[in-house]
Amino acid sequence: MKIWKQGMSILFLVMFILLGAKQVSAQELTAKITTSGEQDYTKANSLLNELNRWRVNQGEQKLQLDQELQKAAMQRAAELSFVYGDWRPDDSFCTSIGKKVTRELYLQSNQRPGAVLNQWQETDMNLNDSQEENYISVGVGCYHVENSYFWVVCFGEEAATGNPRTTGGVLKVKPIINTTDSNLQMWAEEVESDTDKGTGKIRAIIWPYNSIDDNYKGTPIEISDVGFSSNNTSFLTINSIGQYKIKSGKSGKAKVKVYLKKLPSVYSIMEIEEEILDETPKKGQIYTVSGIRYKVIDKRTNGKGKVSIVGVSKKKKKAKSITINSKVRIKGYQYKVSEIAPKVFQNCKKLNKIKIKSKYLNKIGKKAFYMIKTKAVFYVPKNKKTKYKKLLKKSTGFKSTMRIR
Repeated sequence: MKIWKQGMSILFLVMFILLGAKQVSAQELTAKITTSGEQDYTKANSLLNELNRWRVNQGEQKLQLDQELQKAAMQRAAELSFVYGDWRPDDSFCTSIGKKVTRELYLQSNQRPGAVLNQWQETDMNLNDSQEENYISVGVGCYHVENSYFWVVCFGEEAATGNPRTTGGVLKVKPIINTTDSNLQMWAEEVESDTDKGTGKIRAIIWPYNSIDDNYKGTPIEISDVGFSSNNTSFLTINSIGQYKIKSGKSGKAKVKVYLKKLPSVYSIMEIEEEILDETPKKGQIYTVSGIRYKVIDKRTNGKGKVSIVGVSKKKKKAKSITINSKVRIKGYQYKVSEIAPKVFQNCKKLNKIKIKSKYLNKIGKKAFYMIKTKAVFYVPKNKKTKYKKLLKKSTGFKSTMRIR
């Protein structure tokens, strides 16, 4: 990682997402793309049991689980996370999923299997239609992606064959979906961000045009199917897996385009902006980095500047472990961590592990570690152990029950 250019400091101002406009060409495009999710055979088999119990109560015979129908139902459940309805993502009808499939029931629901049956009875997909005496085999699918469950029952009129999975359990899968550009829209979201270093990571989420309900959060797409580009590479670059880097000391703006490689008309635009506001940190100023408050005591920007730890966030106050790094980056410049002010970690009652990585400490204030765990352990650099034993005096809150390693 390059150090920010001297004489500059950076303030990360804003990131926001714009949904990509959908452009439909005269000739609709199709492509195979890959997603990630889970096939839940435990829930699927529970739904089959509930369905057969209901059929018996209606005077019908139980349906037998078929291997081909089960596979089709699991695939259809995954496809519903892309396009919800009777038509598949490639615009073919749902029964085209397999030669044995005669009829299909589907639902997006986070309810238990018994409640899924009740929901079917309350929708246009009348469960009574599944009483047809011609139906003798079945496949049941349950696909889980993000916060949503998709259920499918595929009915067949032929005798069940093969060895369908009946032992239950959850299987992580990467279904391949054949889809058209007219069925999808995309949005991009940031999943990692380090504003001090000017780095982050973006991923793509697919959202069907006929979105289902508020619980549905979209379907993540495998990174191999997604492309990334920046319209201002002198300010921001982004690689093939969505990791971006803002150039050191740069002020500017870039639009990052996230798109499907095989369906480029499905895309989203994220705008990233950064502005240079002032020159350098000033002596006496306090800056918060990762929940720790640092006061500049030597403002030099050539790597010889120094800071003192003067406070921590409320969240850090409740931490069981804390790390005191050797250096900290503030507005693009590195400063040595040379002091810990009085009472900084006082009353951090859960704190029992202190990792001191800094080799520059020369002062620890009174009651800096007062009222922490009585058996706390301090981990220090080997070549500084003797020096830091002298710094960690009784006045700092260090007790005989504590250890220095």
